[in-house]
Amino acid sequence: VAPTAARAASSSSSDRDGAAKEGPVVVAVVTTASCPHCRRAKAAIAAAGIAFEEIDASAPDGVVLDAARELSGMRTVPQVFVGGVCYGGADDVEAGIAD
Repeated sequence: VAPTAARAASSSSSDRDGAAKEGPVVVAVVTTASCPHCRRAKAAIAAAGIAFEEIDASAPDGVVLDAARELSGMRTVPQVFVGGVCYGGADDVEAGIAD
């Protein structure tokens, strides 16, 4: 399955002087506590030296998982977002890092 968005290494912005500067791309991983694929995705991202935020969607009310599904169109976890755009799941992350 191909990622739903192109992989990015960094984003740029301008400082007060108008010079471009590099800034981090924010990576977020939506997970549940018992998901083995979530552990795979997190391990691959960490092994690649990429900082990420984990968002636990295990809550019984399903609010976080519903919001992630609305954004990504995916029904499963993990859901990996790069710069606010859904990149995909564990297979996509492993394949993207291997490239």
